[in-house]
Amino acid sequence: MKFIPLFLVLAFISLYAQEPPILKLTHTAPASVFLHGTISCEFVVKNASGVVAEEVKVISTLPNELDYISSTPKGAYKPSAKKKSATVTWVVENMEAKQKIKFALNLRAKATGNTIILVRVTSQEGSRLKEKISISITGVPALHLSGYDTEDPLEAGENTTYVAEVRNEGTSDCTNVVCRYFVPKAMEFISAEGPKSFRHNEDNRQVIFDGLPVLPPGEMVAYKIVCKGLEPGGALHKASIRFDQFPSEIFTEEQTSICPLGEKSAALHISTYDTEDPIGVGKTTAYMVEVRNEGSVDCSNIVFEGVIPEGLEFIKAEGNEAFRYDAEKNTVIFDPVQVLKPGEVAKYKVICKAVKEGGVKFQAIVKGDQCNKEIVHEEPTSIYK
Repeated sequence: MKFIPLFLVLAFISLYAQEPPILKLTHTAPASVFLHGTISCEFVVKNASGVVAEEVKVISTLPNELDYISSTPKGAYKPSAKKKSATVTWVVENMEAKQKIKFALNLRAKATGNTIILVRVTSQEGSRLKEKISISITGVPALHLSGYDTEDPLEAGENTTYVAEVRNEGTSDCTNVVCRYFVPKAMEFISAEGPKSFRHNEDNRQVIFDGLPVLPPGEMVAYKIVCKGLEPGGALHKASIRFDQFPSEIFTEEQTSICPLGEKSAALHISTYDTEDPIGVGKTTAYMVEVRNEGSVDCSNIVFEGVIPEGLEFIKAEGNEAFRYDAEKNTVIFDPVQVLKPGEVAKYKVICKAVKEGGVKFQAIVKGDQCNKEIVHEEPTSIYK
């Protein structure tokens, strides 16, 4: 009878009695994100045992609502194909005892809804871990308000129609949209029409339309107010919009020139819009401003100022004339256009970077010799993280 040496028996027992590796998985990720926003997901795999774990695989399965941007450390990205979802895979050949490894994903939201990122961890020794990361993707509402008058200049006693157009340029519904119109002192209210009924308050010279319950993305509504010119001079139309998803009321102004019978007059029209809205923090948008002489005589000494709100950082500007930037007032001030002839347009561009989440309003202010007072247009921009 042969005997096996004791040290071999002990070695054999030690080998097969060794504890298996114990892996643990944790993660951090935002609970919600805006459509087109970026998502940073981090998950940590830890070997909590005292032995080495071999062939550790970390596989992240990405839903269709998210686009892959990058990963750290760089994983093997496999795009979706037919019914198979996209995946990112990392392989760690040997994970030392007590070692902790962090993995990160940068993704972009491309569709609204509730979505799930699945993370699985396996090892050669049989470890099996799984976690689901739930993220809600929501849209961003973004209203654009513009206004114009159909007849300008007009003679005293004639009518003009002021039109306020409201468009949802965002990616989610705007709710409880309310339009107000302020009747100029030099004009008389005649009639109004819009998507909802209205009331005319003669005491404070306002026309207030009932709230529009929902304005879906991409849709536009128009409010029309007919007024009669009473006396020669400049009549300043003013309209405003408010809705649930924006922190303050948005205003726009339009001047109508009322001239005596048979006389000619200057008439300035201002339009503004932002090229990107909504935008993410760190991204840029350009505010485009046009000043047009729609009258029949020259306009002189036209000055444009762009007031940049908190939440935006001035980058650069360009226009018909030279400009200076007043950092204290956060305002871009262009030199005067000496003469703007009938039909001519002065164009301006102010480029800004979003630095803070929220709703902001860029102000375009225009002054000129033929303006009774400055004309102000507000352009709202929605900023998301």
